[in-house]
Amino acid sequence: LQLSLLIQETGAEYDVTLLHDINNTSKYLDETKLALNMGVYGADLGYTSIYKQNTDAIGYMKAVKQLTDKLEIAEAFDQSIIETIERNLNEANKDSLLATISTAYRKTDAYLQDNKRKHVGALILAGGWVESMYFTTKINEVEKNEEVRDRIGEQRKALDNILNILVKYYRKPGVDVVYTQLEELYTIFEEINITYTYEKPKVDVENRHTTITSKTNVEFSEDTYKRICAKVDEIRKMIIE
Repeated sequence: LQLSLLIQETGAEYDVTLLHDINNTSKYLDETKLALNMGVYGADLGYTSIYKQNTDAIGYMKAVKQLTDKLEIAEAFDQSIIETIERNLNEANKDSLLATISTAYRKTDAYLQDNKRKHVGALILAGGWVESMYFTTKINEVEKNEEVRDRIGEQRKALDNILNILVKYYRKPGVDVVYTQLEELYTIFEEINITYTYEKPKVDVENRHTTITSKTNVEFSEDTYKRICAKVDEIRKMIIE
């Protein structure tokens, strides 16, 4: 969702061709593919929602619901959640909509943890991250925005966190393949130099407002950037095939 918001703020136009085909839900049968693609469709739902593409968003919401049914976690992504998302879409309330989508995925994750299926939640997380990285890199091929490029580089930390989660379930069916591919991507990310400069926040006591002034500097070569984009593309194809 954060990457989608950043893309919109750059002025990039909505591009539905970058998103995964909602008609492909029927071809996913095993738990690994179902979980990964639930993450993919969830990221696409966020993207379509941020751009207020209501018809597309409803289609992706239905795709997510189909996969939750197949994964037997429909209790977590229930009808009340769907109705709330639809209502916020119709009211064009972006903040409430994004909050609802985030809540739905947190609820799903909690349900999976309670039912000893944490590896499924980890795969959903991985699929969503890969999809958001995919359309961010693709859009930036056209927009060439330095802020977006830097944000892509900063995703090294997010990927490190995902790997730390996935490694706990390495012996679960399908997790090892995903982990290996993401680990190869992380090896490329390690070429990025990220430095953090702390500056004291500016506090407006009267208005109860704090402005963060610290800065993060991201440095990496064009070759490294292109290899990150290519590897993300490769992993995404593996997930959705």
